[in-house]
Amino acid sequence: MREQKQKGLHGWIRLLEGSQAATLAGLLKELDRLTASDDSSAIQLGEVLRKDASLTSHIIRIGNSIQFNPSSTPVTTVSRAIINIGFKHIRSVCLAVKVLELFSMNNASDQVADRLVTGLHSSFQARALCSRLNETEREEVFIACLLSQLVELLILSSCDPEGNLYASKVEASTTTEERNIIANNVLGTRLDTLSKTLMKRWQIDGLINDLYNPRAVDQRLKAIVLGQDACEAVESGEDSRVFKSVLKKMVAYTGKTGVHVKRDVRAARYEALLAIKEFDDQKIITCAQRRLSDNSDSSEVDAVQQSSEGSGLSAEDDVNADSDPQIILQNDTNESDSGLVKQVKTHHDFDVQKQLHVSQKLTEMLLANEFEMNGFFRLLLRGVYYGAGFERCALFLKNTTTHRYVCKLSDGISKISSNVSVTQEIEQSASFEQAMVSEKAFIFKVGDADSDKKLDALAFKTGVETCLVAVLKSQFKPIGFLYADLCESKREIDTAYVERFNQLYVQSKLALNIIGKKS
Repeated sequence: MREQKQKGLHGWIRLLEGSQAATLAGLLKELDRLTASDDSSAIQLGEVLRKDASLTSHIIRIGNSIQFNPSSTPVTTVSRAIINIGFKHIRSVCLAVKVLELFSMNNASDQVADRLVTGLHSSFQARALCSRLNETEREEVFIACLLSQLVELLILSSCDPEGNLYASKVEASTTTEERNIIANNVLGTRLDTLSKTLMKRWQIDGLINDLYNPRAVDQRLKAIVLGQDACEAVESGEDSRVFKSVLKKMVAYTGKTGVHVKRDVRAARYEALLAIKEFDDQKIITCAQRRLSDNSDSSEVDAVQQSSEGSGLSAEDDVNADSDPQIILQNDTNESDSGLVKQVKTHHDFDVQKQLHVSQKLTEMLLANEFEMNGFFRLLLRGVYYGAGFERCALFLKNTTTHRYVCKLSDGISKISSNVSVTQEIEQSASFEQAMVSEKAFIFKVGDADSDKKLDALAFKTGVETCLVAVLKSQFKPIGFLYADLCESKREIDTAYVERFNQLYVQSKLALNIIGKKS
C-alpha cells in the first residue's frame, strides 16, 4: 500500500528541476544547433564550451588522449580538441563528461557509480549496434540511451528519504521493468514517466522522447533497448543463457554473424572503459574495471601473454633511438645464425576471434598501471600472426649507433632471424615518408612501377617480393617499424589484410604514446 506522503510525479519534477542536470538541456540544444550546420566551425563550438570552464578543461584533456590524439601532438585550445574529437562526436562526449562530472562532484555512492557505469556502457553498446547508420544517427542513439538513465541517477543521488528507500530496494541485477515497478510503489511514479515528463520540461528534443512513445517506429529505439540488455548480459558471461538469448536478438537486428556481433560487444565494452578512465575519477574507474572486466574464454591468449611476461627480458639489447621512448627488447628468435629463417611448410587463415582476444588483451595492458612494453609487442605480433592471418611478422627497431633497423622480435610460420637488418636509408623512400605522415601501413612490392629501390633491401633480406610495413615513431621521429608478409602461401596482401593489420597497428601507436609521455 502506498504511503500518503509520496511526492509522486509532480513532486519529483519540482525536486529534479532544481538540480544541476537542468543545465544539460541548454548545452545539448546549442550543440545540436551548431553541429547540424555545415557552416559551423570549431571556433564557434569552442565559444559555447568555454562558457563552462570545467567542461573546457575536460574536452582539452580528451582531445589530448590516446584515443583522439595518437600522434601525441600537444593540444592546448578547445577548438583544436574539437577537431581531434570530431564535430559529430562532440555532443556525446560533452554529455558523457557532464553526466560523469555531475555525479562525481557529489561524491557518488557505490550504487550511483555502478549505475553511471551501466548507463555509459549501455550507450556504447547501443551505438555499436547502429554501425550501418551515419555518424549523426549513431550519436543520437548514444545520447538518448544515456539520457534515459539520467532520472534514476538523480533519484539515487538526491539524499531524499523516498530516493533512499528506492535505492535500498534495487540491485545491480534488477531489470528495467522491475525498477519501474519499485519506483511506482516507492516514489509514486514510474521512472519512464518521470523521465518523459522531465525531458519535455527541459525541452530536450530528439530520440529520447520517442523512447517513451509506444507508437514510435524508429528502429534505433530497439538498439537502445538491446544496448541495455547487452550491458546486463555481458556481466553474466558469454557462455550464459542470458547472453546467448540477447546475442540472438542482436544478430537479428544487425544482420551480422554471431562472431561479428560478439566482436562489437567486446569492443564497445572496452570503449566504455577507456572513456571512463579518461575522466580520472578513481571510484568510478574502479567500478568500471570490476564491471567491465573480460570474462570470456581467452585461455589461448592468456597463455601467450603469460609466456611473454615471464620471458625474462633484460635491458642488455636496448636498440631504441635516443632512448625515446624507453623500448628495451631482447631478440625473440630461436634460429641459429647460419640460416635466415626457420622454414615450416603450413600456412593459416585469419581468425577474427583470436584477433579480437589479442586486441582486448592489448587494451587491458594499455590501461594497466604498470605497462610492460616487451609483453605488449610480443602479444601484438601474435595478434598479427594468429588474428590478422599473416604468415610472418616482425618488429624492427632503429639502432642509432649502427644506423640500421634491426629485427628484435618476430613471429609466424617462418620467423625472421635477428641478424636481419636494413639501413636507415629506407627513411628517405617515398613510401616510408608517406607512411610517416598518413600513419597507415603501406604495401611494398618489388618490381612495381612505383617501387622504392631503397626498400628493396628489406624485401631481399626477408626473402619475399611483397610485404606490409607500418612506421613506428615517437616525438615525430621514426624509431622502428612493424613488418608482415605472406611468405609461405604467396597470396596477395589485399585491403582486408591491411585493415586487420591496421586495427592492431593503432594500438602499437597508443603504446608508444603512453611510454613517450612517461619518459
